[in-house]
Amino acid sequence: MKRIRNLIHTARVRRKAYALLGVLALILPIQGCFVTSLQPLYDDATIVYDKALPGTWKANTEGEGTQKENAYMLITSRSDNRYQIAYVTDDGAALYEAVMVEMAKVRYLDVTVAKRSGKEDEVHLVATHSVWKIAVSDEVMELTPMSSSAVKKVLEEKPVGIAGYLPDQDLVVLTSPTKDLQAFVRANLDELFPAEGKAVWKRQQER
Repeated sequence: MKRIRNLIHTARVRRKAYALLGVLALILPIQGCFVTSLQPLYDDATIVYDKALPGTWKANTEGEGTQKENAYMLITSRSDNRYQIAYVTDDGAALYEAVMVEMAKVRYLDVTVAKRSGKEDEVHLVATHSVWKIAVSDEVMELTPMSSSAVKKVLEEKPVGIAGYLPDQDLVVLTSPTKDLQAFVRANLDELFPAEGKAVWKRQQER
């Protein structure tokens, strides 16, 4: 675990421009498509805290939810019922902030880039939100990202009050306010978070 913590320290010191649109796709080895939102999924009424989430998690490499990378996530609690996520691979580390959201007994993580002090080369970068369906226990965490192909399909088949644009064919950016985003997710839960996108993480014991 010492190597992981050293990489996290390096990420804090070097502070690269992780707020580029779509960079949160780094968290999981998703094939192709990704969805971000300019507005958060959460509001004061939907924020929850789960004490099972903090810890060190390793990407599963066998069976269901297998991932391609040998990756870790070190998740820590903040005092405001939020989390900090350090995503670590052999190539380095990236830092994110997350809020757990609960709607209709289903939980999600709203993830965005960790806040940084302003720099001239980062002034025009916008930190967007990504939404992940989450299930977590003492030993296993399952994360399923919102699929951009599913979003496109839902909007084509049954248009609803959600707005967005496509910077390129593999990226969808939702621009509607939080209440509309919440309604969109609740109404299309099964379609937006397909089971084949699920990734499994296993808790690691501290050494």
